[in-house]
Amino acid sequence: MKEELENLKNDIKVNDLIKYCQGYIKLVNPSVNRFKVFTNPIDEKYLSPSILFSETEDESDTFEVNLSEFYQYEPKNLPDEVKEEYKKQKDLAQELEDIKNRFKISEYTKQINLNFGYFKVEIPEPDSEDFEDEEQKEQKSKKTKKADLYPLFALPIEITTDKKFFIKIIDDNVIPNIGFLFNVLGEDGFYEFADFVNKQEIEGNLTLPIKKKTIEAIWEELKSKLKLSEAVFDENYFDPNFFVVSLTGKSNYFLEQDFNELSELDEEDLVDTSLSSWTNDDELSIEEEISERDGELFFPFPYNKDQVGVLSVLKNRSSIIEGPPGTGKSLTISNLLCHLTATGNKVLFLSQKPQAIKVVKDYLKKLEVDYLYGYIPNRHSSLYTAEEERDGASYSLQGIKQHLNSLIYSGA
Repeated sequence: MKEELENLKNDIKVNDLIKYCQGYIKLVNPSVNRFKVFTNPIDEKYLSPSILFSETEDESDTFEVNLSEFYQYEPKNLPDEVKEEYKKQKDLAQELEDIKNRFKISEYTKQINLNFGYFKVEIPEPDSEDFEDEEQKEQKSKKTKKADLYPLFALPIEITTDKKFFIKIIDDNVIPNIGFLFNVLGEDGFYEFADFVNKQEIEGNLTLPIKKKTIEAIWEELKSKLKLSEAVFDENYFDPNFFVVSLTGKSNYFLEQDFNELSELDEEDLVDTSLSSWTNDDELSIEEEISERDGELFFPFPYNKDQVGVLSVLKNRSSIIEGPPGTGKSLTISNLLCHLTATGNKVLFLSQKPQAIKVVKDYLKKLEVDYLYGYIPNRHSSLYTAEEERDGASYSLQGIKQHLNSLIYSGA
């Protein structure tokens, strides 16, 4: 059995796993349905659904939003017969302009989506507090369900203007918006539906231009899962013929971009990286003798022999160092960063939690070594302060720039 598992592992390619990760991110990305700012429904007379289903002769990825009355008339010269339509178009233009401007100031944390394929279902809202007795739980259950329209698909877009509004599709891959269905379909139903959608994606059916039968097949599959669940939904309501433009969070943006770039690399370019530890065990069991007496230990903070022992596994392609709370993981990381830097290495330290990075940064700051690290504070964290900003890399870079300028002006 062990030999069979080893053979199976060796048959898997790093590129296949990268593509799997790409698909997983798209399926569970919660940002698609977290609408912060959105337009009213955009009727097909303003933006035709044919942009999804038809191949264009010039292969253009940019489409005009048809607001003909708004483009044509000045407000003071409006004929009576177009006033009502003009107001509708102006409202839509203002919504698009608002989203475009908001995106400009937060393009790394937000994305603009063109949402379509709307259906009506009752979605449980997130819990807001704990309820103790059964009566309160029943009241909570009644209050936290909301029937509304939800899009099954989204496309990343940009909004551009040149006297008119245009929608520019920046990715031909349609994003299935199904992450929010986990609590509706239940675990088994959700993963079965996700598997169906994933197969459509693997077969290339969710790349523009898409076929209407693909959209219909996904809706029919979703209906069959909804019928088996406790969800209340309208099985006769599914409308792929209007759009909603929304500005949403882009929580997985950088990770997705990394996977996109990695997926374009050849397999041979990936086998020498730590990612290949997913597929084989080579160079994962290296352990060197480390002595404190050889003069090559650069640990500026207190340590013990176990923490020094971490250095013995650093030549592996990847390593996992574990320890319960309070055992000095942050101190060990700080020592490792200093040791690796002192021995001529460059290190990128990342953490899912801002607090973990801040603790290590504060240790390094105590050393008072100029330009030892470049710290990027999380400006969306509750830990963010003016002091955190001053500790950031932007201040360090500004100091370097001022120093170089002083050398230039002094003729040095």
